[in-house]
Formats: sequence, C-alpha cells, structure tokens
Amino acid sequence: MSAKQQLGAVKRRTEQWWRPDERVVRTRVAEGLVLPALPPRGRSSGLNGTGSVWAVTMVKNEADIIATTLRHLLEQEVDGILVADNGSTDDTRVIIEDLASSAPVFLADDREPAFFQGQKMTRLSHWARRAGAAWVIPFDADELWFAKSQTVGAFLRQSPASIVRASIFNVAPLGTGARVGDDAGWVMGRQASWWKKVAFRPHPFMAVAMGNHEVDRPGRPVDGLGIAHLPYRSLAQMASKLRAGAASLSDIPGSSGLHWRDLGSLSDEDLRQVWSDLLAGDAGERVQWLPEGDLEPVDVFSWSSWGSDVPLYAQEAVTTR
Repeated sequence: MSAKQQLGAVKRRTEQWWRPDERVVRTRVAEGLVLPALPPRGRSSGLNGTGSVWAVTMVKNEADIIATTLRHLLEQEVDGILVADNGSTDDTRVIIEDLASSAPVFLADDREPAFFQGQKMTRLSHWARRAGAAWVIPFDADELWFAKSQTVGAFLRQSPASIVRASIFNVAPLGTGARVGDDAGWVMGRQASWWKKVAFRPHPFMAVAMGNHEVDRPGRPVDGLGIAHLPYRSLAQMASKLRAGAASLSDIPGSSGLHWRDLGSLSDEDLRQVWSDLLAGDAGERVQWLPEGDLEPVDVFSWSSWGSDVPLYAQEAVTTR
C-alpha cells in the first residue's frame, strides 16, 4: 500500500474521531461493549504458522442458527471467533458459552442497546487485530461464508490482497417445515445481491461500515468469496428479528434501517401475511434480502466450499464460459 493511501486513511479517521456526534457514539460503544481478555498469542498464531484468520460478530436472539454458523467458521479454518452478545433473551448466550468451552470462541458483552453496528464491529475488529489477526471476517449470524474449492481460511491466507469482497446469495425456506441444518427445503437465488460484504487485513486506522459492506483502510478490494445468507428461517424468528432491529434503531436518527423500521412496526397479523407472501414468492420489494433470480434447491449446511455452479464474481463468469 502506498504512503498516500496510508495518509488518506489516517486523515479520514482523525476527522471522524473528532466529530462531536461520532465522539458521543464512540463513548457509548466503549462503555457498553465489554471485551474479553486477549488470548495468548500462541492460540492465535494461525494454522501451519501462515497467519491467523479471525471472525467477529454481534448477535441477539439467534439461537436457531448461531451454533451452525460458528461451527461452520471453525470448519472453514478460522482460528478464532469473537462474539458480542447484545442481551439475548433466548439460548444464544448459552450456546456460545458451550462452544467457547471447547473451541477458540470468545464472548463479549454488548450492553449498549442501540444498533451502532459500524462502531461496534470496528471495535471488535481492533480486538482481533490485537489478538494477532492477519485477517478479519466481520460476519452476521445468518451468514455462511465460502470460497471456491477450498476453505475460507486457506483462501485468505494465500491472498495478496488487503480487502476481499464476498458476493451475497440469499437463501429462503420453501415451507414452514424447513429447519436450519436440513438437507432439503431451502432454495438459493442464483443472482447475487447488489450488496457485498468484506473480509480484510486489519489496520490501525480501519473503520468498518454499517452492515459490514465496506471497510475504510488502505488497499483496493478484490472479489473472491461467497455468502449463503439465511435472513428468514421461521415466522417467529422473522418477527423477533424485525422487531429487535426496529427497537435498536429507535435511538438512531436519520433514514438508516428503513427496512427494519417499517416491517418491525407491523402487527402480528400483518407479519403472518408477510411470512405467507415470502413463502409464496410474493413478498414484493417491501421485504429485502429475498432470493434473486432463478431458484436453486441447495443444501448449504453440508457445503465445505462453494457448492453451486453460480460464479462468485464476474471474472470467473468470463473464464468459465
């Protein structure tokens, strides 16, 4: 990376640091996000001494999928996972603690109710940097990350890039009987979402953007990873997710999270209709993160690498014609 890029990142972060609104949010996040002690460097040195890959996330009430997601990341040769629990009222925290007893999973307490996602994920990413991370994957509990023909960890360790983008493919249940982990009952849209997520090499002046779609740090992004995204898994889960999302945005001014604010305010009856429309493929534009393009039956829970013939990025689409 050039000296100009380095200076640009420093300048942006310094300007942001001193903004009054940013300072208020940063203080609230620092006071509310209680991080665990850093692990000994020997536990985060990376597989085969090739540099460690860490994943970080913030979760709330994801008991139906969090164990699947964390185990998947460990199978993808991620060296450590930092999970910030935002006051879950289901079994999410118990599940994380159980995994942490036998795997390199670390639990943070997120006591700040507002959805300051960018600032929180930035703080978690800096913890991973201090733990010795050579790469950071900021993920959500409903995301399964993949690389083509190898694990995500192996892909990142051999990548010369500073930022790797991940294409998002939305997955939805075919009916009310589908459960997380089932080998049938799920379909994936064969068209990637317009949005992407990023994994990146940590940097002292990095800042993760809202939604984990971008990171401000020197370096040009490259493509290479894919995500099977499962945002809606049952009526109860969808209603809980939407209402919790709306509540966490109530303290945040502006138009961010309009999707959550809109659907999270619906009555139980209206949400049942949204769920029915979703299963029928007739949810419309009001519901975001639905499968796009032709639908492909998938068993994403058994994939060890990207298991579809859908290209992960444009260059691959050209070379595989």
